[in-house]
Amino acid sequence: MEHWLTERYCLYCNDSRGTIYRGEVHHLPWPLQKGECKIRKNTILQSHYLPLLHKEPLVHYSNSIKVALYPLTPVG
Repeated sequence: MEHWLTERYCLYCNDSRGTIYRGEVHHLPWPLQKGECKIRKNTILQSHYLPLLHKEPLVHYSNSIKVALYPLTPVG
C-alpha cells in the first residue's frame, strides 16, 4: 500500500485562469520511514460523502530525495 500511495511520477496544478497543467517527475523510490501523528479533526472524507473509517492513520515520511521535474504542459 505504501508504495502505491507514494510513488507518483507526475504532478498536476492549475493557473489563475483554471488551465490545468501536468508535469513529469522522475526520482528513485522514496526512502520511507514510519511516522506518527494525532488527528484532531478529519473532514476530508465527509466533504466527499465518504464514510470515515475509524482506523489508525497510515503515516510515513522521507527526509529528502533528489527529483527531476520536467516542464509543465497543458492537459487536454
